[in-house]
Parts: sequence; structure tokens; C-alpha cells
Amino acid sequence: MTMSHQASDFVRSRLGFGCASVMGKVSKQEGLRAMHLAHEQGIQHFDIARSYGFGRAESVLGEFMRGRRGQVSVTTKFGVVAPHLSWKTKTLMPVARFVAEQVPAVANRLRKRSGQVLAQKCFDLPYAQACLEHSLRELGTDHVDIYLLHEPPELPDAQRHDLAGFMRRLVQAGKVRHWGVACQHLEDLHWARTMQPDVIQVEGHVMNAHALMSHEQDIQVPLLLTRPFCGGLTQTVQTHVEQALPGTLQALQQQGLSLGDFALAVALRLAGAQGVVIGAMYTPRHIQHNAQAMQRSQMNPDLQRLLDQWLQPSRTPSDEQRL
Repeated sequence: MTMSHQASDFVRSRLGFGCASVMGKVSKQEGLRAMHLAHEQGIQHFDIARSYGFGRAESVLGEFMRGRRGQVSVTTKFGVVAPHLSWKTKTLMPVARFVAEQVPAVANRLRKRSGQVLAQKCFDLPYAQACLEHSLRELGTDHVDIYLLHEPPELPDAQRHDLAGFMRRLVQAGKVRHWGVACQHLEDLHWARTMQPDVIQVEGHVMNAHALMSHEQDIQVPLLLTRPFCGGLTQTVQTHVEQALPGTLQALQQQGLSLGDFALAVALRLAGAQGVVIGAMYTPRHIQHNAQAMQRSQMNPDLQRLLDQWLQPSRTPSDEQRL
């Protein structure tokens, strides 16, 4: 059954599908199945980048979007340079994916290697233009809903000015509906806002919630929040939640809610009414849980009261950190 997660003028749903793993640790077939199921569950915003899947993920999303463009919204990004993969590497990737699923040590090595391969960045205007044209072809569309600078370093004033002007011209040309900056760190919010973007993307979850709230002066636009589950709801995350407000875990248990429900609710509150929470979800169980948790968050006044208490600034744990 399709559920409504209507968001704002920016995107079609407040819960978004993160495509970072597509054509990396998630195969094309797995990615397409997950996209279809997410869409059936009312998740209608998809977040991708030119570099995802080593430059191959956008074509997968484009295949899914065929015949559905009016039913979905999409964010893509430029700046992280996608590497050129040899025929041999492409052929070996399914084998590496299978081995990584069986051997955690291999998965860790591959993750580290991927980070090294994707370390190069470029924010020149010709590259930004070329990336957009490539993205539009791969996605099979004439426009993207949101176009973001992908985790730039603190850019010189002149380059910020030029990029902001370039992005606004894309909006005027109809190739982009809204533009913004995907920040790598909370500290980037201060300089990113000087570009006057339409939206900002950054990590937002229980581990950095209070720190993010302290940057309220730097955030005057809708937020696209990533990693709502902190990359895994570990014991460290549980301890952090309980330290912020003792008794939180017990209160959740009494309400029949999980830590995952709470984590998503926190991220949704941080994102605000016009914002979006973007999660990686590739199994039917995870997708259905997220869609249902979205509904529970909106309809549960006891959970909202618990959020009010937990998010009070005075509750900030001293060891709040970014995972």
C-alpha cells in the first residue's frame, strides 16, 4: 500500500532514498528492486551524485525513472570526480561485492580504497556544466530538482560568487529547480550560507543533533539530512541517546518503538517541515520499516513530547560527535 510522505515545494517526499551504494556494494538489480519497493511505499525523492557507483549509479536511477519522472524528485551533485574504471575492474566488481558480503575485513579494505579513489574534487565552472549535462543524459531528464556542490572545501570568495551565479543561471534556464551545497562537516555551514543557496545538505542524526541545532544561525534554508541512522545504531549510539536524557530507551520500549524509530524521528525534527531525511535502504524489511516509522513519527504525540525533551539544549552530552 502506498503511503503519503508529501514534503514541500522542493521534493516529493520528506523521506528520501539514498543511492550512494548503487553500483558499489549494491548491484544494479538490487538497486532497481529497492527503488521500486521504496517508490511503492511512498518514498518519492531520490538522492544521487555524479560520482556515485564510480560514475555509474545515475544510469541505474535513470532506468528506474523511465516513465515515472513526474512521480519523483531527484537531487544530484557535482564536484567529486568519478574515476574511469577499466573493463577488467568492472568485470571483477560483482566478484568483489560477493566476497565483501562474506568477509568483513575485505569490505573494510574496499571501503577505504573507494574513499581514496574518490578523493579528487573539482569545482571549476566548465566541469560543473559538463557534469550537469552528463547527469541529465544518464537520468533521462531535462532537469533536476536539486543540484548540489558535493562536499567542497572552503572555497575562495571569488569562486563562491562565480559558482553561485552559475547555479542561478541554471535555475533560470530551467535545467535546475533549486541549488545548494552538500557540506561535509557542520563547520562548513557557516561559509556555505554566504553563497545564499536554496538548500543545504549535511549529516543530521542523534549523534550530532545538538551540535546541528547550535548552528541554527547558519541555516536559513531547507535541510537535506543524511545518515539518519549514524551508519549503524551501535551500542555507542544507544549510550549517547540515554546520556542525553536518561530513561529515553525505556520510554521508547513502553511506547512500542525502536531506537530506529527514534533516530528517524529526530532526523525529521531536525530537518524541519520543508526538509528531507535521506537514508540508505536496500532490503524490503528496512524500506518498509522506514516508511512505517515515518508514519508513526507523524501520528504519535507521545513520541513528539519525548523529542521535545530530548532535544532541549541543556541535554547536550559532552561527548557529542560525528560518526
